[in-house]
Amino acid sequence: MSGFFRRSYRVLDLQRWRLYNFPDRAYHPDYHERPRSGVLDGFLTIVLDTSEVLSGVCGANDCNLRLIELALGGRIATRGNELSLEGTDSDAVSRFCAIVEKLAATVAGGDQPSADFVGAVIESVTDPDCMADSGILDEAHIQIPHGFARVQARSLNQARYIKGMRSHDIVFCIGPAGTGKTFLAVAEALREVL
Repeated sequence: MSGFFRRSYRVLDLQRWRLYNFPDRAYHPDYHERPRSGVLDGFLTIVLDTSEVLSGVCGANDCNLRLIELALGGRIATRGNELSLEGTDSDAVSRFCAIVEKLAATVAGGDQPSADFVGAVIESVTDPDCMADSGILDEAHIQIPHGFARVQARSLNQARYIKGMRSHDIVFCIGPAGTGKTFLAVAEALREVL
């Protein structure tokens, strides 16, 4: 419960900070109009479609937001259906926009992004070696016919594995137990057979 009060207190502090540091804007008639998405006084505010999409992007107990904060090094606050980022440079702002866009598209598609998926999205946006493979993560899902949900890749390596299974007849995959090798192979086989 203390995290909720701390976060809402933080939003109030931001409004006081703006009024204190920019007193001439407090009386401007357009000051209270918020942009749809954009950088304002070093802050970025993104307005999502609904609060349900925001809830999916944030994850359970805002765990997805904490992962994004750790990766980008800024503070993220939520209010209504808005996400606000503060204390970062322009590169982090563009990466934040790309991360939120991918997560919102995943939630709009009917999936709830897990912490592993968020980590893969962050890795695809922040790591220069993985930027070439960032499109793979969007396409790496297995929809089993007549199934209720689709299987989503949780990492870039799983996405590469799914792409390899679709483009080659035989694929060898080596890794520790519990990383999804057999699960993804069976799901892909069911998609092919059914």
